[in-house]
Amino acid sequence: MEQKKEELLAYICQHIKEYVPEKYQDCDLDTRTVVRTNDRKKTGISLSVKKADGSSLAPCVYLEDLLNAYMKEKDMQDMEMLGEKDYRKICFQMGEVFCGALKETEQISMERFLDFAEMKPNIQVYICDAEKNQKMLSGVVHEQQGDFAQYYVVAGYPLKNSSIKITDGIMEQWGTTREEIHRAAMENAKKNMMFLNIGEFLTKAVPGCGISPVPMYILTNEDQKFGAGGIMNPDIQDRIAKELKGDYYVLPSSKHEVILLPEEDAMSLEEMAELVQSVNRSEVSEEDFLSDKVQHYSAYAHVLENAGQYVRNAEKDPEKYGKKHAAQEKAVPMSAPVL
Repeated sequence: MEQKKEELLAYICQHIKEYVPEKYQDCDLDTRTVVRTNDRKKTGISLSVKKADGSSLAPCVYLEDLLNAYMKEKDMQDMEMLGEKDYRKICFQMGEVFCGALKETEQISMERFLDFAEMKPNIQVYICDAEKNQKMLSGVVHEQQGDFAQYYVVAGYPLKNSSIKITDGIMEQWGTTREEIHRAAMENAKKNMMFLNIGEFLTKAVPGCGISPVPMYILTNEDQKFGAGGIMNPDIQDRIAKELKGDYYVLPSSKHEVILLPEEDAMSLEEMAELVQSVNRSEVSEEDFLSDKVQHYSAYAHVLENAGQYVRNAEKDPEKYGKKHAAQEKAVPMSAPVL
């Protein structure tokens, strides 16, 4: 399989320029291994075009994404089925992607990208499983809450459907700080948050399905793309706690959304963990996978952490989590009725 992929890569490197306009023939071709989310390695192929101002931009296409899409379209299960005819078709498709991207890059201003004030409206927070993304997060501006790492991207620039991770190098070129980047991302997250009962969400997605409300909620954004990051916003965390009237569990559904369960309506930790793992294995693609680890948010302590860790911490320090006060309230006998 790897040998076949290397054969395809060699063919693309040799012939890709035959599938782009003449004005792009002087573009520099580059291939490299790129670490993506969940530390998955992909083969990036880029064509670098020099602009009139002396800057250069290099749209990148991932070989594995294009190959998987092609094989799905042709209903192929085995790469060994690929031949030179398929290589030519894949090259043609890649050429079309590059042409569209290169055309867009001609209108892009690197001066604008390097202006932090200009990019602030495009800064978004994405999240991932911190343990599974150590390589991907290396050199990227990020912080951790519970088992989630939040990192920041410039979304929708330079290309509409693209995102660029904000690295330490970009932060330095902007002449700004982690705190400023974090603040911009948190403000933007509040602008397009969508928090709904899951029954209401499904009814909205499929009008007329008539699903009754259940004590389960979904947090995403209006685009329903990379909306899971909203759970890292302290204001959003607290707003949800007020809506749900207390603590809640966070079930990582995908990088696009999280599912929330009020603590008083939740299943056991074991059942929630099994549910998350089952759905991740059967319904969530490798590309969209977020985490298998259930989280808990304490409305009293304002802490998002691993659900199992929360149970242990609350037992050790009930006062921090408001449990001591709650226990005392339960222990006070009801007053006798006045006769």
